[in-house]
Amino acid sequence: MQQVNPQALWKQADAEKRKYYLQFISYVLKYYMLKPLQKRSDIMPRVCAVSGKKFMSGNHRSHSMHATRKLWKANLQKVRIVDENGQVKRVYVSARALKSGKVTRA
Repeated sequence: MQQVNPQALWKQADAEKRKYYLQFISYVLKYYMLKPLQKRSDIMPRVCAVSGKKFMSGNHRSHSMHATRKLWKANLQKVRIVDENGQVKRVYVSARALKSGKVTRA
């Protein structure tokens, strides 16, 4: 089988093919660079906008004390609040922040 020189192929290809080739390469690079970020089921972080509460991690222990990893999710509610600038926003707020009156609901 004959060795292929990429520089020679690049020079042979016309401008239109080069344009599509560059678009394809940029698409592939973007896809593979963003793929590790999309590992979790939900891309948007479930973090309280007021207190910063998020999930806790630890071990689930069976009767035999076998440890498996576990996530405890925060009790977040999607509510409409009025921020410092007077704008109405829809954000995630923890139930504790709602009960303690740390936010002004819209």
